[in-house]
Amino acid sequence: MTEPDWEGRLAGPAAMGRLVSRAFEDRLHGRGLPRARVDLLCVSADVLAAAELAGMRPSPADQALRSVLGVMAAAWEQAMTAHGMLRGTIDACRREVGREVEELLDEHARLVRGRRAADRPVPCPPAEAEGM
Repeated sequence: MTEPDWEGRLAGPAAMGRLVSRAFEDRLHGRGLPRARVDLLCVSADVLAAAELAGMRPSPADQALRSVLGVMAAAWEQAMTAHGMLRGTIDACRREVGREVEELLDEHARLVRGRRAADRPVPCPPAEAEGM
């Protein structure tokens, strides 16, 4: 059995899959792809990943995100290839999303360590708190 996060919760694979998909969507929007095309790619990737995600169990957030990243990256790659996107764009998106997820995992680990050490919530960095 996996150990829940510091507040006793486990993260579901579908939720983490949405997080990864949003990162891919952001990358493609940043490259100027129209919303409708990105939405179609998102649907394709979600359909391609659905069966595998359904077979995964909830786990602590960092573990769930790590395991879902590979599934979603492969699904997005397959969807982008099927929709005629250039290999360079596909590879760049995978690298950028992978890097973003690793940064998120690093931040999560820092917050968990801080929470466990202090046994209290760790506030968001000031720049993030101001935008909320």
